[in-house]
Amino acid sequence: MNIEKIKVPNNWICVQSDDSNEYVTIGKEKIKLDISFAPEQHSQTVGKVVKVCDNIHFSKKFHPSHPWDVPVEIQEGDTVIFHFLALKNAKGEGKTFTENGVRYSFIPYSEVFCALRGDEVYPVNGWILVEPFEKELPKTSIILTELSKGKSEERGIVRYAGAKVKGYKDHPQLGEDPEVNIGDSVVFSKLDSIPLQYELHNKLGKLLYRMQRKDVLAILEGANG
Repeated sequence: MNIEKIKVPNNWICVQSDDSNEYVTIGKEKIKLDISFAPEQHSQTVGKVVKVCDNIHFSKKFHPSHPWDVPVEIQEGDTVIFHFLALKNAKGEGKTFTENGVRYSFIPYSEVFCALRGDEVYPVNGWILVEPFEKELPKTSIILTELSKGKSEERGIVRYAGAKVKGYKDHPQLGEDPEVNIGDSVVFSKLDSIPLQYELHNKLGKLLYRMQRKDVLAILEGANG
């Protein structure tokens, strides 16, 4: 297969990846990890985009469809962070190949959380990246949503945000995302406190939770970071 001649179908990207997440260096020793243990923490979740689809197909009525109505934000050459099962699924489905010793995998666009372009971070697919507060915030007025009722809460600051979702395949009653912007201090459910990456292989160097704007329970007034 010639990578230069590949045409990626709608809703897919092709990434180049390696096995660097399967090793850690302690002193002068390079140790191979058993990534079958806690794979969400040790599986490779970073790759370089070599091909990206021209369009994202979204439909509330027909399959197949992208889960969210979003634009194409990923570019060739981006480094992307994706779901820990993306490469495993690609291998299991025969969607990987090797050319000149380099491993390539086709993964769904929907599996990607953010793109790194130089020093810039671009969340995609409607994801926002929230840095949790280390200390409790002072009491302040909040804008609550109906979704907040009966849920345990976490708090943090939105550090990165991409384009809003305009529609949801599995939630057709939801329209365009509410306004949640970089710098907003937000309240969210502990159920949505999913790390972008775990500490051992953290690409951005700090704990960031990934969620979509619809998962934000409240915006804290007067507490923006």
